Amino acid sequence: SKRQNYRHCIVFSHNNIFRENHTPSTNPFVAEVHRMIKIFTAYNVEMVITGHDHQRAESTFGRTRYIQLDATHDHADQASYFKLTIKGNALSYCFVKI
Repeated sequence: SKRQNYRHCIVFSHNNIFRENHTPSTNPFVAEVHRMIKIFTAYNVEMVITGHDHQRAESTFGRTRYIQLDATHDHADQASYFKLTIKGNALSYCFVKI
């Protein structure tokens, strides 16, 4: 009921919503994903940032940008951290290589 009071809405979750890469992790239940997408759409969630599998993936579904982060340790092939910038109504981000 308070969403309209805020300029941006970003959700952080340890577990991924979508699996774009082959991983040994399990996927969330389809009904759970469906419900989350409905909530993200209803509340105009702009970005969902997840980790868990440590393999970068980016996708857009509806109005929501889904970002899966890389590993953040030096021994990973694509180690990086995520930098999010918010200026007024604009959200921008980049991955900074470690």
